[in-house]
Amino acid sequence: MLRTLPAISIVILILLALAGILVGINNYTTYRSEQRIIHAFSPYYQGLSRQCYAEEESESCCLSSVSNMEAKKGVLIPGTGCPEWTRENTLKCVGGYTWCEK
Repeated sequence: MLRTLPAISIVILILLALAGILVGINNYTTYRSEQRIIHAFSPYYQGLSRQCYAEEESESCCLSSVSNMEAKKGVLIPGTGCPEWTRENTLKCVGGYTWCEK
């Protein structure tokens, strides 16, 4: 009986190590996926897209709004509002940006 206890401990340690490795691989895969998405944007919009990952429940809407903003060469609304020659635009979902576009 005493000899089986160390064998069980070793098996448990191996299983815990494998679980830790799997969690690490999953986290790294998620990180790389986020980085690919962020680097698909031009520099101004990369900063905005990084902020989208702070709110998990609105991540998709936020990234979609960054994509639409970049496509229309929009910028975030300044504190003074949109200039006269631009108009305000946003997506109809929670967590998206509001921007000024021509």
